[in-house]
Amino acid sequence: MRIQIVTTGLFVLAACGGGSSNDTPPPPPPSGFASIGEVQGTGPTSPLEGRTVRVRGVVTGDFQENDADRRRNLGGFYIAGAPDGSDESSDGVFVFDGNNPSTDVDVGDSVDVEGTVTEYFGETQINASFVRVAGTSAVEATAVSLPVARSITNSDGNLIADLERFEGMLVEFPATLTVTRLRHLERFGELTLSQGGRLYQFTNGSAPDVAGYDAHKELNARRSIVLDDGLRNQNPDEVHYLDAGGSPGYSIRLGDTIDGLTGNLRFSRGAGGDGDETWRLMPTVDPVFDSANPRPGAPPVGGTIRVGGFNLLNYFTTLDTGADACGPRGNEGCRGADSNTELTRQRDKA
Repeated sequence: MRIQIVTTGLFVLAACGGGSSNDTPPPPPPSGFASIGEVQGTGPTSPLEGRTVRVRGVVTGDFQENDADRRRNLGGFYIAGAPDGSDESSDGVFVFDGNNPSTDVDVGDSVDVEGTVTEYFGETQINASFVRVAGTSAVEATAVSLPVARSITNSDGNLIADLERFEGMLVEFPATLTVTRLRHLERFGELTLSQGGRLYQFTNGSAPDVAGYDAHKELNARRSIVLDDGLRNQNPDEVHYLDAGGSPGYSIRLGDTIDGLTGNLRFSRGAGGDGDETWRLMPTVDPVFDSANPRPGAPPVGGTIRVGGFNLLNYFTTLDTGADACGPRGNEGCRGADSNTELTRQRDKA
């Protein structure tokens, strides 16, 4: 990563973090700065977890809450620091500054941050107590090629790509990636991309074989990355990427492709802490997909009968209150809507 710092005359000190506002300037920060590489460490958790640190970096991704950009709201921003020379530690980190940050940052701002190092759903973060904006800078995205060299097993027991080295960094996937999963697009605003074309079941092209299946799953993990919408809420009013194509009337489909995907790399579950635990790209440049798998036209058929179908999976009249009150004996978990509002939304959609 190359960082070019251009100092300007701007110097702002503001209290922020945790969603609270404070008109009193924070106390003088401790002498010395920790590098972001020291905060990240070389493992999945920070060696400085629970400690107060002061770091200096450049804003590479603006995902603050309640600012001008309503399409992204992770409650903070990503910064990049000067490289520490290690290939095992990341040079980027997420700064959490709450729902109503006192300092509105922009990409390219050079900032000093003080806060507590935390681990949030597996992502190393700095919970900011203050942010100091001190100029403007430029950061070049780091190229990441899939498949990566290694895979790891997440807490659910599933294989995922080992991208710990790049956590929090501004990265670019220069190669062509293919849309291979759309299951959680409407709920979590995410889709799965893969290198080398779509992912298929092992037995689509091979006879059943235990060793071959294990190798197949491991390679698929190293080929994959989740593209997130940069939002914390589930079932968003605006579903990103449905029409994010370069051609008129575009509608995303499995098999479509994208080049030069750029954003900050995050380790987390889906919106609100649900969903799959994996690496997610939070885009800093709006993705534009190519229609590599256009929908075929209607085939010529005779007759006048039309057949339609609609998936009513998890449409139940019993609300899911968290109690085991469903099933034939009334002692099983419920799978319906969590509230009357959600039930009404499901019914109206159907």
